[in-house]
Amino acid sequence: MVKKIILVLGLLVIISLLVFGCQEDVNPPEKYAKEYSEVLQEVDVILRKNSLFTSPHFKGVFHDGGYDERVKALNPEQPVPILIEQMIMATGDPFAVYFTAEEWKNYNLIREEAESLMVLSSPGVEFPGDRGLSSDGLPYVFPLMDGEMRQHPKIFYIKIKQFTPQAFLDLAYVLWDFRERGEEFGGLIIDLQGNPGGALSSAITSIDYFLPGEELIVTTRYADGSILHWKQNRFTFLDREKPLVILLDKDSASAAEIFAAALRDNKRAVIISRDERSTGKWSIGRLFPIKRGRYGALYISTGFWQTPINEVVGQGLKPDILVKWNEGDYIKNQKNHKYNPTIFKAIEYIEERLSNQAAFLFNHFKIRLKKTDD
Repeated sequence: MVKKIILVLGLLVIISLLVFGCQEDVNPPEKYAKEYSEVLQEVDVILRKNSLFTSPHFKGVFHDGGYDERVKALNPEQPVPILIEQMIMATGDPFAVYFTAEEWKNYNLIREEAESLMVLSSPGVEFPGDRGLSSDGLPYVFPLMDGEMRQHPKIFYIKIKQFTPQAFLDLAYVLWDFRERGEEFGGLIIDLQGNPGGALSSAITSIDYFLPGEELIVTTRYADGSILHWKQNRFTFLDREKPLVILLDKDSASAAEIFAAALRDNKRAVIISRDERSTGKWSIGRLFPIKRGRYGALYISTGFWQTPINEVVGQGLKPDILVKWNEGDYIKNQKNHKYNPTIFKAIEYIEERLSNQAAFLFNHFKIRLKKTDD
């Protein structure tokens, strides 16, 4: 009997806790109201001070100035995450994203994992710190082969998957090997297909590796009206006479487009692509943790970039050479992972340039020899 009474009382206690606990979840304590209000105020300040789409400098260019009215029309009784989403939508920023607290935590974990190898190459280069070879996981073994299965040992291939903060350092290791081996290689392919972008600073330093002087790399304009003209002349790994090809596709975006545009506009590289245009992500974004990340983070457009010839690439970059092929062609070739007409065209372009250079030097030598004989 006593055991039954204890069991009943225990069940009553559990039921009471569940009932009152659920009520507390549905109706949060009053002490949170102030914090929620501070969160929304912080979000509003971030958007007003930093967003390109609320900036008075770009009213009528990127936005209509209607942010205030749209925010005032929001229902304040909605959950905080929904209100934050709606405040972002009120700016009209097509690139803005709200990360919830859990998403922000996962994003940081993914970002740490992304510091794995983002720069691959053929031939491979040993990275310091036991980080493996740059050829690990790359389908294109050295030497590269064209569509006729002919080898091209004079061509160095580099794949940049994303411009992470580590990427420009890894690219330097690979390019140092390219430079040290001197006359072994005549040309270089930089593959940015599928590269979604990344850190602007990483892209700018990477671009500098291929430019001999302080050429204009990119111009950036920000929500506060400031303008920066990026020039850099720290390292140059590639001689100007060595042909350089950049591969893009429709998924190449942001920093990848900055990289390609800077080298093409400075007449240092040509762009080859299977698609008529790249993504066309012209905005510059920045992450803003909310309450130090406890309420997630905002990613918003804080500025935009222009190519060295002052173009805003809203519709994406057009390639110099368009190579039309599709997944049907890939299937016809028995899904061979080495079948890539874009790379085949890049190989053809570089070999043609090297052949022309050799012919020029040969003719130049003949003329000088003839003058000596005369």
